[in-house]
Amino acid sequence: MVRLIAALQKGIKAYKEGGFLLVLKRAGKRLYRTNSAYWFIRDLSAPIPEFSAPFVVNVVKNQTEQVIKYMEKKNYLSEKEIEVGMKEGHWFLGLIVNEQVMGFCKCGFKRVYVNDFNEVLQLPDKISFIYEYEIDETIRGKGIAKYFISSVLKMLKYDEWRFAVCHIPPWNTPSIKVIEACGFKRLEWIKFIEFAGLKWKSKRINTLLEIVMKNEVFRG
Repeated sequence: MVRLIAALQKGIKAYKEGGFLLVLKRAGKRLYRTNSAYWFIRDLSAPIPEFSAPFVVNVVKNQTEQVIKYMEKKNYLSEKEIEVGMKEGHWFLGLIVNEQVMGFCKCGFKRVYVNDFNEVLQLPDKISFIYEYEIDETIRGKGIAKYFISSVLKMLKYDEWRFAVCHIPPWNTPSIKVIEACGFKRLEWIKFIEFAGLKWKSKRINTLLEIVMKNEVFRG
């Protein structure tokens, strides 16, 4: 009943803002959604390349509260992500410049809520998941991203994780170049469709990760 009332309220608001067409448009987004991404994997037993930053930056994992505030301010964090992340001990790493949070990286372990699929992904024991990162607009284009991600990989390796995975949509060419420069290899392209609550994926990421773990090495 509560959900029905909330849905009706949203419908009325949409009608007031843009009429029946806006109601249909917003209803369509709720009924149907789709996305796709390349999934990448990084063998952490392999050497991690060195990158330098053009100015002093620090990558920290002891400022979780400040990093969460930064992510919330920029709408980079959902309630489900923080709920699962805090329970499973995820790292919400901060990119610190002049004592200010200027970027973040979400590193997940065991269970991770994936916004793309609107569901929780169960990870094998030795696999970590960089499920999102961002660098503040004011310092982009300066080579910080490669330094940031390579630093994160070093931290994961030091903590004895065997692999790191990430996923990036095909249109995000800059991010793909960054993670490939850091040694990630393409694992698979996965398309996701959800219609009226029914979900479909072109590949099951869990199956792909299980195959990797059986071989204990990725030769992509």
